[in-house]
Amino acid sequence: MTSHMLRHTAASMWLDEGVDPGSVRRALGHRDIKITLGLYAHMIKGSAVRLAESVCRRMVGPIAPR
Repeated sequence: MTSHMLRHTAASMWLDEGVDPGSVRRALGHRDIKITLGLYAHMIKGSAVRLAESVCRRMVGPIAPR
């Protein structure tokens, strides 16, 4: 295992756990969030669902639990 593999694993796990991409960017030392998102955006689980829920909450109020 290389240090690069450990770094990639850590970033993937952070995003899988819901850590915000900006914090991951800083931890990895990327200058631009585009680099972080370009490499790891696929790891952000349910981001489309969270986006839709956020819009709904702001428009119609809280969403009932599933």
